[in-house]
Amino acid sequence: KRELDEARQAAEQASQLLSNMQQERLSLEKKIKDLTGQIDAHVLTIDETKGDLEKAVRNYKELVAQKRKLDNENKKLKLQISNGSSIGATTVNDDTEERMQQIEQEAYRSAQEEYKNRLSSLEKEHAEQIAQLQSQLATLKNPHTAFFKSPGRPDDSFTRSGPMGEFIPPSEDLETASLHSYEDF
Repeated sequence: KRELDEARQAAEQASQLLSNMQQERLSLEKKIKDLTGQIDAHVLTIDETKGDLEKAVRNYKELVAQKRKLDNENKKLKLQISNGSSIGATTVNDDTEERMQQIEQEAYRSAQEEYKNRLSSLEKEHAEQIAQLQSQLATLKNPHTAFFKSPGRPDDSFTRSGPMGEFIPPSEDLETASLHSYEDF
């Protein structure tokens, strides 16, 4: 019987060990799958980045070629200006100066117009704020009108009134207020 118990214990231990090994294998397979997915995602990111980099290099090369072309044209223009007669060079300078003055005047006019628009807008906002503050001040000076008047409305407009036009104090609701008449207040 003892040998049988030992054999059972050994079988249970072997079974437990086998179960643990299977769980560990499943866990490792899951980790491998996750890591493979991460590697694939990184490979895709690297491929996209590589494509973006190649595109940026092509764009840079095109820009360098355009810059060289513009530099060459600029050199040719400078040579033409320096080789041209003094009258031609003066004409170019006069035209450039006149154009610069026009641009400056236009910029000044637009800045002045923008300043006027902003000033007008600020004045309007300021006037609205003053009116609102004056209304609040008047309400604070006369607390009896605080519940009668609504800010921004004529003095005779009531903000809280019952179905018969009676005044409802702030602490009462419509049910209790309807029991009172206007003369009660």
